[in-house]
Amino acid sequence: FGLWMQVLVQVPRAVLWLNAMPAAAVENLGREAVARGVSAERLVFAPFDSRERYLARQRLGDLMLDAVHHSAMTTACDALSAGLPVLTLRGATFASRAGESLLRAAALPELVAADSDAFVKPATTLGNDRALLTGLKDKLRPNRLTAPLVDTSARVRQLEAAFAEMWRRRRQA
Repeated sequence: FGLWMQVLVQVPRAVLWLNAMPAAAVENLGREAVARGVSAERLVFAPFDSRERYLARQRLGDLMLDAVHHSAMTTACDALSAGLPVLTLRGATFASRAGESLLRAAALPELVAADSDAFVKPATTLGNDRALLTGLKDKLRPNRLTAPLVDTSARVRQLEAAFAEMWRRRRQA
């Protein structure tokens, strides 16, 4: 949350979209945003909705800022397949490395930040430079349906080939 607020301070036109939360959580996050110099109105809580509307919202975003200790996983997959770039922070645990794996599979390794400073800097640069952000989205566009991340048919063929090879080796043993 602290890193996200640093980005919002440096990108004055930006808002942070979050999933709907109980009123107490919305109030607490709003109070914490204000304590960090960000208006609570810049936190937008999206209601739970149909998958179609949820993905449509993903397409409207500019950049998804991943969570630090537990990567977004499914949400990041949805974002990338909708054409929304994701910025993540390299982690040390399985849960914190998922974002990096997804971005590498989507051919966007430049969106994997090595540390907190390396997370805030590109987020603010992209947030303040529409041309740079458009270039990143243009790079993602051709990859979003064919990269290993989303090419299920290719993954199935690779898995089937691995099973066939395992069976072949077993028969030879």
